[in-house]
Formats: sequence, C-alpha cells, structure tokens
Amino acid sequence: MGFPRKFIGIEIEKIEDGSIFLHQTKLLNEFLEQNNFDSTETYCTSMPPISSHVMTENEKIIMYPYYKIIGTSLYLANTTCPDISFAVSYLAQFQVNPLPIHHKLISHLLSYLNTHKNMGLHYERFPTVNTKIELFADADYATDKTRHSTTGYLIRYKGSIIHWASRLQNCIAQRTSESELCAMNIGAHNALFITRLVEELLD
Repeated sequence: MGFPRKFIGIEIEKIEDGSIFLHQTKLLNEFLEQNNFDSTETYCTSMPPISSHVMTENEKIIMYPYYKIIGTSLYLANTTCPDISFAVSYLAQFQVNPLPIHHKLISHLLSYLNTHKNMGLHYERFPTVNTKIELFADADYATDKTRHSTTGYLIRYKGSIIHWASRLQNCIAQRTSESELCAMNIGAHNALFITRLVEELLD
C-alpha cells in the first residue's frame, strides 16, 4: 500500500535522508478553526508560571468550550506535542468548574499551539548521537492546592523522544528534594521497562 502518510490524525513525512517527521499541522489548523481562534499573540511557552496566574480588573475573557479543547489537547500532548503536557495536565484539573483565569490560560495555550503548529517529532534513520536510552526527570514542589507536586519526565532513545508524561504525584512531598526523587523514581520505572522492551526487540 506504499509508505503511510497519515495515521489517526498524525501526519507522517519521510525526509530525503531517510528520517521521519511526525506532526499534526492539519489537525491543529482544524482545531483552531473550530474554536474560532484568531489571535495574533505569540508565546514561547505553553503556560505562564503558576505564580503569575492573575487577572486585571475588568479584563475581557473569551469563554471557550473547555471540555472539547482539553480533550483534543490531551490527544495532542500524548502523540506529537510533549511540550504542552504540563499545561494540559494542569488545566484538565479544572474541567468541572473552570474559572475565567482558566479560560485565559486556554487562550494562552491556543496561541502557543498556533505559533508552533509546524513542530513535531523527528526520528533519524542513522542517529549520530548517544544511542543509549536517556531519562530526564524533574518536579515542582507542592504547587497544587492539595500540596501534591507534579512529576515531569522524558525518555529519549538514540536522541529521539519516545516517551513522556506530566502528572501529579500520589504522595505529598515534604521538601523539594523529595519531590524530585519521586519524579526520578517514576521516570526510572518507565525507562527500565522501555530498556527491556528494546532489548527484547533487538534480541
């Protein structure tokens, strides 16, 4: 049937050097159009620091279809947009009763996606960088109102991103170092699984 060009909304491009680029530009354009997004603002991050989540008096806010946007954003975060994982995970916690500030953050997220809609995941055919499995993990400290910290980790194989996540920790850390150790522990569990999977596939 030839080289695949699209799979469940993920566009697959084969580059001349044999590498593969995965992106969802078409889906993002449709997503932004469906939500009548026409802002020209640009942002370099998917969400501003939590400490800056404030609104000015009489600030006008566009009320977005919160559930729908979170649903699509979660799909994007789990497929080709690891850079929005934290923002989507955070905003998803307020689906029951989103406040105006959360709609403002949704607008920020949409602006970021519009700015970076041509980005995606690149997989080289003959990687020249470290061929080992690499783990990067970090955590904030008790920024959630329940005092739970957030774990974020990313796993690379041969220089390409293959797995990532951003989620609240189950335990309540008593200090920053403890929350970071929890994040490293969760990331290491997943890195170990992927290591064994790769070894089995290459065996």
